[in-house]
Amino acid sequence: MRTGIARKFGRNGFDAILLARRQEALDTSVAALRQQGIEARGIVADAAVGRV
Repeated sequence: MRTGIARKFGRNGFDAILLARRQEALDTSVAALRQQGIEARGIVADAAVGRV
């Protein structure tokens, strides 16, 4: 989910799990959410890996 959507859910009491291809982008987004008091975790993933 995008950071903006995660922020909306987080403001309504939900935790957020973000997926991104690059660790750096993920760390930035997760840190921004946590600074706003939103419980967030990140997972590095690429849907294109392993495609035939």
